Amino acid sequence: MRAFAILGLGLIAVLVGCGPTIGREVGKGTTEDSVVVQDQIRQEIAFHQERVENDPKGALGWVMLSESYLKLARLADDDEAAVEGEKAAMESLKIREVNNARAAMRVTEARLHQHRFADAEDSARMAVRLSGSEIQAIRQLGDVLLELGKYEEFGREVRDEPGLNAIPEGKAVLARWYELKGDFRGGSALLEDAAGQIRDGRGGDVPEMSWYLSQAGWMALRGGDLERAEAAFGRALKLNSGDRKALAGQARLALERREFGSVVAWADQANAIAPLTDVLGWKLLALKQLGNEDEAELVFGEILRLNHFEAGESLSAGHSQNHGNAAHSHEHSSGHSHDHELDGGRHTHHRLLARLLADFGRELKFAHLAAEEDLKWRKDIYAYDTFAWATYRYWLLDPEAKVEGNGLLNEAKDAMALALRTGTKDSEILRHSKEIFAARPR
Repeated sequence: MRAFAILGLGLIAVLVGCGPTIGREVGKGTTEDSVVVQDQIRQEIAFHQERVENDPKGALGWVMLSESYLKLARLADDDEAAVEGEKAAMESLKIREVNNARAAMRVTEARLHQHRFADAEDSARMAVRLSGSEIQAIRQLGDVLLELGKYEEFGREVRDEPGLNAIPEGKAVLARWYELKGDFRGGSALLEDAAGQIRDGRGGDVPEMSWYLSQAGWMALRGGDLERAEAAFGRALKLNSGDRKALAGQARLALERREFGSVVAWADQANAIAPLTDVLGWKLLALKQLGNEDEAELVFGEILRLNHFEAGESLSAGHSQNHGNAAHSHEHSSGHSHDHELDGGRHTHHRLLARLLADFGRELKFAHLAAEEDLKWRKDIYAYDTFAWATYRYWLLDPEAKVEGNGLLNEAKDAMALALRTGTKDSEILRHSKEIFAARPR
């Protein structure tokens, strides 16, 4: 029961992250239909590949090839497709920058998918410049700044743009800002308004609404409004039964209600489309609660493979002895010697893995280091919370941490203070903070 009490497993994963994009690919059917859609997208990629081979100097052709790759990246969480999408958009920009903000926005989208957030800021600012501060480019810059934890810049450059509230994508960005400030109800309402705006513009319910409704469900869930979350996920799945964010939301909702059989069923549907560390983690916990320890261990092995580890491979790593203020000690490359190399900025889900390991009390030294690595690349409140929690759990439970002493606890408290700096009312961050600040040096 203790495992259930401490387990958060990253609600942030499915809410925070790449915002709405132009040309989202959604289907209306069973989750198996996503395979059909992927095949259709691959045919589209092949068509545009032939086009650029025949006209290699056509900037528009390269952008369209990029957009096809990014459809596949979004649908299947395909990192390599995002890499190819970035390459194609960069080719377009090499041919022509003038009047080509569209290509710069696709570069940003590809980099966000790869979790290369600092690079994404560069291309997002290029898109704003090339577009003459067009609202979609500003909206995308807002997404990037929130990912990086650059909240002051967001306030100065994006928050008060009057055009944001006029477009669904802008409402989604503002909803993220509301959530950071603790206004879950206001943020969820904005996302539902965005879905309604799409419906009104198209003259009826359309699959594209599902993204906004699933995000509204997640925000309601994070705010503790389970009924509103359930309604939003249900509406999203009626529009697009292959919406993996909504499927994952149903799995998390079942976990909150301790309906462990349903957790497994919903998680399996979501992971059949694209497996994610946190969703697998919820399944792992549900299996443990159901007494299926052997199957739970198989899921843990699947999580490791998803994060590019093999069974039996050591997750331990060397650790820098710098235990100063967490606000300053992660600005540099810390010179860790790794048994498994932490991949700086690639799509290896360091944050999700760190949270899972910390929650389960396994491989805690690596969890601490993975969270530290994530914090090097972005400094939003969720990165500080993950680092604080992983570091605290390492200090609390791992005998090896005793050698490093109470510096680890001090790091955790410093990082947690930064996680709370926006006034968030996120229940998981508040729960972590309560336990960490109550801890006394030993």
